[in-house]
Amino acid sequence: SFMDVVSVQLNEIGQRMARLESKLNEDKTSVSSLEVQTQKLVEATSKAILVTDKEREDIKIRANNVIITGLPTPTDSKITDQKLVETFCEEALTVKPRILKTRRLGKDNVKICVTLNSPDDVKDLLSSAVILRSSSEVKFRQVYINRDLTRIQAEEAYKRRCAKRESRQPFPSASS
Repeated sequence: SFMDVVSVQLNEIGQRMARLESKLNEDKTSVSSLEVQTQKLVEATSKAILVTDKEREDIKIRANNVIITGLPTPTDSKITDQKLVETFCEEALTVKPRILKTRRLGKDNVKICVTLNSPDDVKDLLSSAVILRSSSEVKFRQVYINRDLTRIQAEEAYKRRCAKRESRQPFPSASS
């Protein structure tokens, strides 16, 4: 998890400090060199704390968002993305989320970031989206609804998916 990443970084900083203390005792490193090294460690620690705070803030901001991919673009230019998402939810899902705003993402504008009223609305929508995979309508099976993840969260999710795939791989049979 993200906190594990931060923990590893802080652990590495602690190890670096221990090595510096050891080097000071062994080599009688000058005080000015030690001050420079200490300053570098303080800067690294401050950076790790800033990254942690920014990640927490990003997670909080994205908690009300979902990313919808695969919704067909409306032929009528008067239909807003918000109306498109509302209509889709009414036709294909069991929930009618309270949408605060929508915006298109990426160069090709295929993804829509939808901001809902609360994290509970996000949870309900994601739970309902499971039925899309078994829909009789092909156009609904091609729509994917996911959480709005930060870069770090997305990397962690990717690693979990890879590990899960590897654990499902059948063991190679022993050739005789």
